[in-house]
Amino acid sequence: MSMKAFRTNKGCHIHILPITITVGTSAHIRCIIFTSENVFDKAYTLEGDDYTRWGSDDDYIKNWICDKELYLGRPVPDVDADENPIKVAPLN
Repeated sequence: MSMKAFRTNKGCHIHILPITITVGTSAHIRCIIFTSENVFDKAYTLEGDDYTRWGSDDDYIKNWICDKELYLGRPVPDVDADENPIKVAPLN
């Protein structure tokens, strides 16, 4: 499984790499996090209640990563209420 990149309200840009799933048990998630000053290569294991809550909601993964790394802020939507793409200024 693979998800597209997303941004946060603190200007971070997160690229989620393909997710490896052990069906019914866990998901291994690797992402590259770009902030205005650094780049981080992070790996996470989603398991237990978190894995169960995930279901097929990709927004859950975005929020879950932001909960793990509080400096990221919160994910911002990719589209507005009318389903128009939201353009975000690039990081400085």
